[in-house]
Amino acid sequence: PRRAAATTAAATTAALACWGDSLTYGVGGGGVTYPDLLAARFGVTVYNGGVIGERSSGVAARQGGRLPVVSVPAPFGEPLPPRTFRVNLDQALPWYERTMVIQEEGTLHGNLGGVPGILNKQGDYRNEFTPYYFTRDNGADRPPPGTFSTDTGVEYEGVDQIIWCGHNDLRLIDAPNVPPGLGAQAQDLVRGNLAKMAAYAEGAAGPDRYLVLSLLNGKGAGNGRTTTGRPTEYYKNVVMSLNPRLAAELGPAHYLDVRTWLVQEALAYGGLEPTAKDLRDIEEDIPPSSLTVPSNTDPHLNALGYTLLARYLGDRLVQLGWYPANG
Repeated sequence: PRRAAATTAAATTAALACWGDSLTYGVGGGGVTYPDLLAARFGVTVYNGGVIGERSSGVAARQGGRLPVVSVPAPFGEPLPPRTFRVNLDQALPWYERTMVIQEEGTLHGNLGGVPGILNKQGDYRNEFTPYYFTRDNGADRPPPGTFSTDTGVEYEGVDQIIWCGHNDLRLIDAPNVPPGLGAQAQDLVRGNLAKMAAYAEGAAGPDRYLVLSLLNGKGAGNGRTTTGRPTEYYKNVVMSLNPRLAAELGPAHYLDVRTWLVQEALAYGGLEPTAKDLRDIEEDIPPSSLTVPSNTDPHLNALGYTLLARYLGDRLVQLGWYPANG
């Protein structure tokens, strides 16, 4: 599956939802994920809401902070299964701002304008422009236009939340023929979606417990000191601009700079001596190779990287008072 299931440790004393993309899902870890490790450490039920390839708009839609606006055009002769209607998501927005939800088999259950049903893609659900469809649970009438809220967003609204997304938005700036200013637009889009997710988490009953993690950069997205002598566009937009802005906007109680920690402190934290390649990576200001997958561009961590990250995250959650130190 492309979306991991919830994982439960022996004793359930609290609940935590981890929202994000492939880094939350655990790509590169060979089955090791930071949500699993937090569940084991603290004895809590942890929902892994990581979806491979998803941009921040999709993550925010699943979490509940951003409700995509859905229009339902009149049928035009397309052969469709019973109770199924073609729909458009955020049609009034530019393509890169629209909600793109990627799920296993392209399906996501929720509520459209008061009508329960499944939002899905038919065909290649990972394709940007594959159309969406909505299948009602009951009834045959065309559903009204409105916003779509997900079951997962409702189910996990009141739990502790870790939010880690935006990588796939900023990847767009390295694509060919990118229009000028897209980097700044992508930053603003990620900031806006994270703000919506934070507001949704704050609005839930219970403690104000959510934590946003900084975006990572991978190979080929460094400061240029060991390569070209100048930072990449991704580095300038993420490391030099977006992450510092998030830190200032969210504050230390709701933001954790895991990127800088991975680069500068993680090896020592794990009792590891840096290799020559690690030292070059650190000079380039990217997470060291000993903690990441072998790749020229990939920001994903390996099993050791996810393990150390989970330990560091757990320590921070204890400091914030989310969980007891003996967890």
